[in-house]
Amino acid sequence: MFIITTKKNVRVFNLQKRELAIKKLETGLREISSMAIHPGGDNLIVGSKEGKMCWFDMDLSSKPYKTLKNHPKDIVNVAFHRSDPLFASWSEDSTAYVFHGKVYSDLNENPLICRWRF
Repeated sequence: MFIITTKKNVRVFNLQKRELAIKKLETGLREISSMAIHPGGDNLIVGSKEGKMCWFDMDLSSKPYKTLKNHPKDIVNVAFHRSDPLFASWSEDSTAYVFHGKVYSDLNENPLICRWRF
């Protein structure tokens, strides 16, 4: 898989089959600022210039599974932890938030997403 972002959308390509975009994920955001792919490969998060994050389960839908609004300013970066069920967002307002983001191997189980409070 090869994944790119445009200003407002995410496009997923299959390079092995040499297909054009196999999926277009519609964020509903004003402008994408960052993206991170879950280590499992089927989920991703997108940060925006309006302080919102969208979590996509690519097996579930082309629309966000969950949209989170935590920052009053632009999100600069988002990232998944390599081995623990955690992800984080950083913003221009000098804040960072850590979230628990559990992805289950059972496709009938939706991801569990909640913000950590320190």
